[in-house]
Amino acid sequence: MNFFKNQPLLYKLFAGYLILVFIYFQLMIRKERITLSVFKDGSLDRVLPPGVQNLRKIKDRLLLAAALLLLFSVAGPQWGREFIKSDGFSGNIAIAVDTSLSMSAGDIKPSRIESAKLAIKYLFKDLSDYKFAIFAFQGKPYIQCPMTSDYEALMYFAEGMRPNMLPSKGTNIPAAIKLAVSYLSRYEGEKMLVLITDGEDHHKDEMKDALESAQKASLKIVTISIGTPEGDLIKDPQTGEYKKDQTGNTVLTRLNESTLIEIAGKTHGKYIKYTNPENVSEEIRSFAETLKKSKTSSVNSQIYKNRFQIPLIFALLLIMVEFIIMEEKTYLSFPGKKMIAPILLIVFFSGNMFAASPSYEASKGNAMYKKGDFSKAYDYYKNAYKKKQDDKILFNMGNALYKMEEYSKAADAFDSIKNQKIKSKAFYNAGNARYLSQDKENAIKDYRKALLINPKDKKALYNLQVALENKTCPQSQEKEDKQNKKQNENENKQKDKNQDNNKKDNQSPEKKRAQQLLDMMKEREKENRKKADRRQAQSQKSDDYEVNDW
Repeated sequence: MNFFKNQPLLYKLFAGYLILVFIYFQLMIRKERITLSVFKDGSLDRVLPPGVQNLRKIKDRLLLAAALLLLFSVAGPQWGREFIKSDGFSGNIAIAVDTSLSMSAGDIKPSRIESAKLAIKYLFKDLSDYKFAIFAFQGKPYIQCPMTSDYEALMYFAEGMRPNMLPSKGTNIPAAIKLAVSYLSRYEGEKMLVLITDGEDHHKDEMKDALESAQKASLKIVTISIGTPEGDLIKDPQTGEYKKDQTGNTVLTRLNESTLIEIAGKTHGKYIKYTNPENVSEEIRSFAETLKKSKTSSVNSQIYKNRFQIPLIFALLLIMVEFIIMEEKTYLSFPGKKMIAPILLIVFFSGNMFAASPSYEASKGNAMYKKGDFSKAYDYYKNAYKKKQDDKILFNMGNALYKMEEYSKAADAFDSIKNQKIKSKAFYNAGNARYLSQDKENAIKDYRKALLINPKDKKALYNLQVALENKTCPQSQEKEDKQNKKQNENENKQKDKNQDNNKKDNQSPEKKRAQQLLDMMKEREKENRKKADRRQAQSQKSDDYEVNDW
């Protein structure tokens, strides 16, 4: 057992402390020599009050002792065990990236491999409640980054991938699938493999066996095809010339979609064609949300209790005692009534150190909010607001209630805010809360209030338009649908009539007229779909919690 959480830091700080003590005593010796050379024959004792020199030494010793205790506090003393409850999602995703030489092709700009890395970075951000592992594969697969939720580590290993980085040449997709099955079998919950490749495979005979093992392990495979059917030439990184095959012909790498579609279909996954990193990440996120995520709770974890408060409190007490001791009179030698005030002052300050301040409660609420534990965040914000009536804390209370789907209470909290700097955001969030609780009349009023304060708020303007369009009463909507239906029937009759005329007369002008009518019908259908999508549009999300230096 380590009695200090940060043992290496303790050694460094203690070494620095010993140097400080050595310097202090050297200075004291030098000071004493200078004093004796100036004041001879005990003349110094007649100038200074009695006991002052000893009192100064005591004050210095108190400061040195306080510095030692602060050193121990920073190193994190720990003893005794406590059980902790940890919550998290059991979703695990492995990302296998093709790093063969064909991924250096530039038919997808800037290149296939660089586009793949961009898609991975967006995926980490959108699925922050999942853990990820990164594989790189060519002729053989290798684990680039083990399963982790450390965003910085994932970004580092993803950035390090490059074409032809592995010793084994070629492309072996079945081996990458088998590695994912074996690696993910140790984890509970839903498992998913994101396979990013151009589809070229040199081991097709092993694909059937790999897909069967994936099906037995209930592994969902999302395949992302990256490349174009037209393909591109491959440059040899060593010579800088275009790569040629054994017969001397220039190698052209093309996208092979059929293999990737087959893999996704047989594992109940999804096939995605790369367009841009945002769309790819959004499609993967939508697919991941359809999977069942089981929230796990563990109470068997044990940690040592951090006891940094104990040496810290004693250090502060020593510093306060050193500050209170006066050099005019030696209170330590004659304790009595004059010591009552300093002692009461020490007790008062030490007692207040245990009282949690509003800033502390609010900062704890922010930490819980970031972790997604909105119920605990609300409790911290509520306690902080009781101690300090701050509109920023009230704003955060409203956001916590909003995340908890307590829309009515959230709207009331936002309405109570008076601070002009965040009042526009408060009205905007109140409108979103009322919109989700089907109180569209008041939601429209809140959006308008937000726009009166901040006319440049595009999100409030957009949500106001959505709320106004969705406010349409069912009768008028039904009437409009009947009119559209009748108009479509008339156009269909006109189309049938034109087709009959075409049968009778196949002249070119009649064909053109029929084509024009068909185009008009398509345009009208697009407008109707656009209008229907507009009515079903969702409001944009609310502004997040107020960032504050708590």
